Amino acid sequence: MTGAQLLILARLYAAHTETSLREVGRKALAGNHKFFARLEAGGGVNTKSIERAASWFGANWPPGLEWPATVPRPSTLSRPGAGHAPGGEAGAGGSALSTTLGRDCRP
Repeated sequence: MTGAQLLILARLYAAHTETSLREVGRKALAGNHKFFARLEAGGGVNTKSIERAASWFGANWPPGLEWPATVPRPSTLSRPGAGHAPGGEAGAGGSALSTTLGRDCRP
């Protein structure tokens, strides 16, 4: 998943839940309210943050909101505890995303 794809998810989620991107970042990344603003400004983010945010969206996507066809949906079945920890942080299981992402990613 790319930073641009995460921005798509964040914007859709924020609009659907009537919240800000700051609040989405706080929920998806355990308090990192500047994450999506940094992406919008063209800043880079690390692989771990992308994996955490993607996992959070996969586990916490609103039931009435269609997942965008242009964004691959991460699987939460192989990660124990996904969507169950406060803030939706995934458990200790490995991530299928880590094999497709570089060390540092830009949108």
